[in-house]
Amino acid sequence: MNEPIDAVYTWVDDADTAWAERARGAREALGRDAGELHTSSMSGSRFRNRDELRYSLRSLERYAPFLRKVFLVTDRQRPPWLADVRSDIEVVDHRDIFPSLDDLPTFNSRAIECHLHRIEGLSERFIYFNDDVLLCRATTPADYFDAAGRPLVYLDRRDVVWDAGDAAFDRPVNSAVRNSSRLLESLGHARIQKRIDHVPYALRRSVMGEIWDRFPEALEASSSHPFRNPRDVKLTCALFQYYLLAQDRAVAIERKSASCIKLKARSFASLRLLAELRDPVSLPEAVEARYNSRSTGFLTAVAILLGVMGYLATQILAMATVLQSILADVSWIGDLRLEMCVAISTAVLVFYCVTGGIIASVY
Repeated sequence: MNEPIDAVYTWVDDADTAWAERARGAREALGRDAGELHTSSMSGSRFRNRDELRYSLRSLERYAPFLRKVFLVTDRQRPPWLADVRSDIEVVDHRDIFPSLDDLPTFNSRAIECHLHRIEGLSERFIYFNDDVLLCRATTPADYFDAAGRPLVYLDRRDVVWDAGDAAFDRPVNSAVRNSSRLLESLGHARIQKRIDHVPYALRRSVMGEIWDRFPEALEASSSHPFRNPRDVKLTCALFQYYLLAQDRAVAIERKSASCIKLKARSFASLRLLAELRDPVSLPEAVEARYNSRSTGFLTAVAILLGVMGYLATQILAMATVLQSILADVSWIGDLRLEMCVAISTAVLVFYCVTGGIIASVY
């Protein structure tokens, strides 16, 4: 396949006061209807910006050089660290892709994803990334599309949750998949059984338009919901894939090796990958890369230094105490003071560390 392939991100900065005011207004406008939504629909963690996008873009530059262009879909925002003029990255506002401005502002990723195919200048085949996903090894177009241009669909090992139980505890991610499945079942397709893995999604503009022609009411309803709603559908990571799989226009794959990683706030794997992208030589530098904060890296270095000093002091004191106890019964030594035992223990520990380091460097 020798066609241009673009990448698309959706991104939000929750620290933007103007955005936060729009979100507050949207919540208030819901009134009593807000009670029908799952608590996670309006949770602050859903919109938290930890600057993952910066490192995700760097991973694309390193591991997906075949991409022609990156489109960043936002709500009147722009990352402050992004250069004003870049030919390979274009910022797209929600108002540029939503046919009905009555649906804006929106804080529902399902609604935004319904309109990604409307981005002007977007290639027919494109890859949709969440900003908390990083590539961790070299990829090619063959990791996303087969030789005939069919999207590869990476299936999750987890099954779709069909027995939702109490609706109040039913997460929107589950209800959206079930709603998507019911649309496909109305066409005579089988029920969706497996979830789509959380990886970059290979998509096609024309097919998304085709699905809109099939299910306009359902997609218009999703587009109108300002927050995740139990009646949403998942166009980009359920409906699209299974619509094509049912027609043999996509290829299902069970992912065996990871080419990407999803960042988590407390993930050591995330820290390792960020370290790889930034090429640090120490743990404090890796932490600085993770949180984009020199002060955090400095505090980590101080904490490590204090921890090492405390550990060594404990080792020396313990060794000195044991040494004094052992030599107390030796008559020709006499009364051996603890301070002298501390000095001897320190000398032994220094000798051990130095010689151990020399031996390790040689062998």
